[in-house]
Amino acid sequence: MMIRTDHTLLQTALDAAGVSAAEITDHPQLGTLVVLADSGMTPTALAALKAAGFEQLIDTFGADIDGQVQATYRLRSLSLNVDVTLRTQLDYGATLRSVTDSYASALLAERELCEMFGLTLTGHPNPKRLLTIDGAPPFLRKEVGLRTKEELWQNS
Repeated sequence: MMIRTDHTLLQTALDAAGVSAAEITDHPQLGTLVVLADSGMTPTALAALKAAGFEQLIDTFGADIDGQVQATYRLRSLSLNVDVTLRTQLDYGATLRSVTDSYASALLAERELCEMFGLTLTGHPNPKRLLTIDGAPPFLRKEVGLRTKEELWQNS
């Protein structure tokens, strides 16, 4: 069973890194604290959390929420026995800065996230498409909608 962490540890780490605009909320359904950070500060916030003892990035994924892409990073501290979630909102077509400098486990997940939601990935060692062909639409954005295979090939 994971032990719950308090706001103080996270806030101290984020403040020390200059990520003062982050909002920390309790999320009882996840059983963890959620850090809401500005998309431009995400790599800095994640590096600060890693320095604070959250040494594992256990999951990275996205969701289409209210016309934006919400990128979510789940972190775990083995030494503290706690998890924390960092979320950021990005506009469609925005640029996501890679966090692979801090967490090598983000290599594939970031590529999938950007490809499926139509984001541009910068600072990644290999930002090529992972799952689809060049020109394929961002499948997981609500604005794109579902298409048949024939419609996809006609547009490429």
